[in-house]
Amino acid sequence: MKEFALLARTLPEIQAAMVVVRDRNAVDLGGLWGSSAALVAAAMASAPPDEEDKKTYSPPRWLVITSGVEEAEQTALDIASFFDGTVARFPSWEAAPGPDARLSPRIFAQRLNVLLDFAIPGRTAPRVVVAPIQAVLQGVPSPDLLWGNLLEIRPGKPLPIDTLGQQLVDHEFVRVPQVEAPGEFSVRGGIVDIFAHSDERPWRIVYDGDNVETVKPFDPATQQSFRAEREATLGLVKRSQFFLTPGQGHSIVDYLAETDGVLFREESELDERARRYLGTIPTVGLEPLASLLKKTGKRGVVRTHTLPVNESPHRLNIRTLSTQRFSGDLKNILGELQRVAAEVRRVIVYCQAEGEIQRLKEILKEGDLESRVTPHPGMLHRGFVLPALSAAFIPHNELFNRPHRHHAAAPAGVEKKGETRAIDAFLDLEPGDFVVHNVHGVGKFIGITRMARDGRQQEFLQVEFNEGVRVYVPASQIDQINKYVGGGAETSPELSRVGSAAWEAKKARVAVALEKLAGELVEVQAIREQELGTAFPQDTPWQREFEAAFPFEDTPDQIDATIALKKDMERPKPMDRLLCGDVGYGKTELAMRAAFKTVMHGKQVCILVPTTVLSQQHYDTFRERMAAYPVRINALSRFQSKADQALTVAATAAGAVDIVIGTHRLFSGDIRFKDLGLLVIDEEQRFGVEHKEKLKRLRATVDILTLTATPIPRTLHLALLGVRDISTLSTPPQGRRSIQTEVMRYSHDRVREAILREINRDGQVFFVHNRVYDIEGVERHLNDLVPEAKTTVVHGQMSPEMLEERMLAFVNGDVDMLVTTTIIESGLDIQNANTIIIDDSDMYGLADLHQLRGRVGRSAHQAYAYFLIPDDRPIGRDAEKRLRAIEEFNELGAGFKIATRDLEIRGAGNILGKEQSGHIAAVGYEMFCRMLDQAVRKARKLPPPLDVEAAVDFPVDAFIPEDYVPGDRVRIELYRRICRAKSKEELEAVKVEFHDRFGDPPEPVQALLGLAEVRVNASRHDLSTIGQGGSRIVARFRIRATAEMLKAKFPGRVRIVDDANLHIVPDPETSDPRKLLALARETLDPATKPLPPPPPPPPPRQAWKPVRKKTW
Repeated sequence: MKEFALLARTLPEIQAAMVVVRDRNAVDLGGLWGSSAALVAAAMASAPPDEEDKKTYSPPRWLVITSGVEEAEQTALDIASFFDGTVARFPSWEAAPGPDARLSPRIFAQRLNVLLDFAIPGRTAPRVVVAPIQAVLQGVPSPDLLWGNLLEIRPGKPLPIDTLGQQLVDHEFVRVPQVEAPGEFSVRGGIVDIFAHSDERPWRIVYDGDNVETVKPFDPATQQSFRAEREATLGLVKRSQFFLTPGQGHSIVDYLAETDGVLFREESELDERARRYLGTIPTVGLEPLASLLKKTGKRGVVRTHTLPVNESPHRLNIRTLSTQRFSGDLKNILGELQRVAAEVRRVIVYCQAEGEIQRLKEILKEGDLESRVTPHPGMLHRGFVLPALSAAFIPHNELFNRPHRHHAAAPAGVEKKGETRAIDAFLDLEPGDFVVHNVHGVGKFIGITRMARDGRQQEFLQVEFNEGVRVYVPASQIDQINKYVGGGAETSPELSRVGSAAWEAKKARVAVALEKLAGELVEVQAIREQELGTAFPQDTPWQREFEAAFPFEDTPDQIDATIALKKDMERPKPMDRLLCGDVGYGKTELAMRAAFKTVMHGKQVCILVPTTVLSQQHYDTFRERMAAYPVRINALSRFQSKADQALTVAATAAGAVDIVIGTHRLFSGDIRFKDLGLLVIDEEQRFGVEHKEKLKRLRATVDILTLTATPIPRTLHLALLGVRDISTLSTPPQGRRSIQTEVMRYSHDRVREAILREINRDGQVFFVHNRVYDIEGVERHLNDLVPEAKTTVVHGQMSPEMLEERMLAFVNGDVDMLVTTTIIESGLDIQNANTIIIDDSDMYGLADLHQLRGRVGRSAHQAYAYFLIPDDRPIGRDAEKRLRAIEEFNELGAGFKIATRDLEIRGAGNILGKEQSGHIAAVGYEMFCRMLDQAVRKARKLPPPLDVEAAVDFPVDAFIPEDYVPGDRVRIELYRRICRAKSKEELEAVKVEFHDRFGDPPEPVQALLGLAEVRVNASRHDLSTIGQGGSRIVARFRIRATAEMLKAKFPGRVRIVDDANLHIVPDPETSDPRKLLALARETLDPATKPLPPPPPPPPPRQAWKPVRKKTW
């Protein structure tokens, strides 16, 4: 609670310390247990409560220095729990010094912005900045240099594009076709995009001549801009001026005013950590703390200590106590809280999520503790008691005796959330790639070229087939071809022969096989629909609280999958759902929600996993998440003794256990469940045939949820709709960053550098060596190479006791580096391990490399993966291709990108059977999925989808000029989006993007969009073709009634000439194709108002007749 910082200011020790600080001297404060030092920092930085004091006293800004990276993160969050001002982090560089070091854009931006806030008048500097000792020792440029390199951009300001471009180049910016990362800029006509290191988002500057017209931030993922701003101030600092080593340049301390203060956490630890850090890099013999204390000069300094200090006027003790150790047992929590509440007036429990608060309120209500124990949102890492305020501060995880998990969200704009690109995206189509043409078969993409055809300019995709025959596919019909995916990364398909019947014959053979497969799938689905299962009730209040206690924000995919899961479970049919997601995308959380729902209905849950290590990990995770609820969870694997296994087996049969988590041991004959309601299978493909047969028998009676990290691409997913229940998680979790990946020859120096960088930021390392016989020797070598790191070895041939002991030591942070076999491949989640080094990486398959890489990158820290190849032997061509792919595909959701090489073959095999791989290789993945969709529809007796796309033919120049949109990659993607647009709104979005990213569309682009609009609206009006025919527009219609409606709306303009054709007649008459195209757009647009009916014809005049005179 924020008011406690103000209350702490009233303590005599704090007041005395503030006097010392105001006099710009140093004071030591001892006796600070738990996170109480964060409360002291918040009190020192808080404004005085007395209004008179505020007039005469401006609170200083504080630099809080900790002994490590992780402690800095924790301290910042702890201070924020007590403080209502801004708390910023000043991170340390993770890269070792050197011109080739790969700098983190996030860290660059954080460091630069803190310095700019301090250096530039008018910017609001944070009241508290928390920095690890490494960050403080690393040099920074002078404040004058930052001030002199600010670039202000505002509408109306004269700033010629050439001048701006040269200024950016001088500051080491790189010119690129499309801006995606800090340090890049692009120029497209009168539009300049800049991504400065100081900004979370890039800026788009639109020019009017030499003057700036608008300044807008934009999203680097979508390239679309936001609302225009009044101005942008960019910090243009050179990398060489900013990335400095200890002893170079200035220190962040130099940016503090004389009235600001510095708080050191545990001076002895700081000194030891600083010496260790400086010992890993070339330095100039700095004395860490001595040099820092010298820099503090005449500023106020506070040194905090956990243990009491010998008291004197400048050495004071604040009496705090550590909190008792809580059992974590739900039955004991009320009694434990009552004992704490009996000793103090206020007990504050800090909770990370709303669900934790609601559940705790229920527990407190049972014990009549609502008035004395207050749940409060916030992040506190270690509890403490402050007798002087009669208050106890307890983190929720300590109350339930759970290890703390730090969940930090990424800064906005650093990593984008969003779906990964589908595998059919053309963004990755490069010359030389194999493609599949719908009519001609497998060819090779040569490139994109502009040609004149029938007197008009168009762009074409060149595709080469057997015997060098080339086919030119209009870019406006880009959906005629798809990138070939089929034979794996190492296999090249045979090119088809244009005009031959072989391609059609090949498709016919695949179609027969798919009809058989679809029939089997539909039959299995029908049998399942006839079985009776458990219809679980709707969510209980506890279920909602349990899900709300998830400390992350659900991704859109998780929300959709949760809804689908519950819908399945609430039906009176057995659920059989496959949940697919890349490594670390939240599958386990959804399994826990399904398990909790099952237990709330009084039924048991069985969690089946492929490895012992993963079994223990799931056991710990389930217990942590369900600690606040009366759920009984047991593990059953070789980590448990025979006696413990026997007890678990008996308790399971008696119904005394709610959730059992285990390996293949759960297949043993002695396992009996009293009332099994849900079976969760993690990576089913890793179990043997015999085990799968047992699972098949279970599928008819209980709900089954299967988890797999093997990506199931969107196209296969859609093709299986109605015959296989699949949910896909393809959105990265909040705060997740892509893993920096590097393939390199083995080097003592590089390996040492990678390990030291990780342990210098308080992290841990996996070193994977997949040969048991010499793994101990590898550990000895690493000990000699990096004596600063504590190591241990694990492999699958160890005794269960030793394996568990060593794994727990690594999980608890007692070991810096785990030298291991691929036993860690499946599902292991250790958030503090963010570097993995894989020895002899050329010996692994692509999917295995991706799975191993997924062991890191589970936290908010930047993760690194190094794939070592031996320096004493050559590697094969196939291995080279695999390693090139793993290094290329290192972004979030890379599993779905790697799928374009060989993972979808694995994904299809897991779902459809291994024999389908040959059919995929024959016709390519996209064609296979399209044919599977047709076969499934036929087996389900559904009508085939109607192909109602209209063919449009107007002789106008319609293409995207290269000088308007540079780069084939971007143009191909825009052609694809135009081609696939099914509504005027989708086309309007593309048009807006053209204008936003590239300026006003030239006439050929407007014509291209016009043709697409006519195609969309002609299809709506059931027209099969439409185009120019002399001085009018001619079209063929499918349905006479629709043509009659169009004629009635535009009488005189639309004329039906026979049972299949209509004409649209311009008035006045013209044969200009551009005017006829505009007329077609207007006529077919549903928003166009009807023409008034033509005036009725005048009545016919009677012929004049002479009047005869009457004769008498």
